[in-house]
Amino acid sequence: HQLVREHTAYLMNRNTHILQTLNESGYQFEAVYPIPGFATVTGNVSRGKNQLSARVSTVFEERYIGLDLDFLPDAYTGSVFFDWGKDELEAITAQRTGGAVLGTPVLPRQALVLRMVSVFAGRRGLRGWA
Repeated sequence: HQLVREHTAYLMNRNTHILQTLNESGYQFEAVYPIPGFATVTGNVSRGKNQLSARVSTVFEERYIGLDLDFLPDAYTGSVFFDWGKDELEAITAQRTGGAVLGTPVLPRQALVLRMVSVFAGRRGLRGWA
């Protein structure tokens, strides 16, 4: 199994950690807490360490919190989320992703969805955010 949460937000899955099956160890915890009439809160913590050699290792870390909003009218769905972490194997020293999604059905099996997502990533060897 992979130590990475599969996200429903498209941009958050674009920089997915790739499992190194021969030399990776780690953990993943996820908790879901419903707040009736407001939202369902989901929190996730993942960490993986790749021991590439006796002297070289890399770390993947991800923290995620999201709210699936329950207080919207029945014809709408909505969520907000924030994710932060790093993936040293990909030279990503800091990544931050946050956003909101609002949707409503327009026809059977079709929906109108508005997504606002912001991604910032810092890479080793570059100054500032890349």
